[in-house]
Amino acid sequence: MICIKNSPLRKCVSMKIREYADKDKKQVISLVESSIERIFKVQAQNLGDIMNIEKGYAHGKFFVAEEDNKVVATVGVDVFRKRGRIRRLFVRESMRKSGIGSKLVAKAIEFCKKRGYDKIQVSTHSKMACLEFYKKAGFVETKREGNRIFLVKTIC
Repeated sequence: MICIKNSPLRKCVSMKIREYADKDKKQVISLVESSIERIFKVQAQNLGDIMNIEKGYAHGKFFVAEEDNKVVATVGVDVFRKRGRIRRLFVRESMRKSGIGSKLVAKAIEFCKKRGYDKIQVSTHSKMACLEFYKKAGFVETKREGNRIFLVKTIC
């Protein structure tokens, strides 16, 4: 059960985090595309890993959060340079600040720990509102390249 903090009624919802299944494909694509289009005001491109999650995350995992059989958030985790890497963390706008993003990051970290990784990293675009979210979760900014911001967290 998750209570949505930004709801005037402190609405509590039953939320399930689980591994991606084929039945989720349309909903995942829709969530990712709409999020990218809302943030960047352009059509989403370069979604190869989302179009074929089984291949894109063959050495990792892709998780979804669902409420009433609807995908409301996603996170992918894979391997990059012998450490875990968070990808495609998207939360439906109405579910932001509910704690579901933190729970998905914790799921990604748990996956990496089981694989024996001592660090997990993420990169984000400077237009994304998640930089402070990651810093609150213990990630430390390591560098910037153009609009990309790279962060890492020690998890051992």
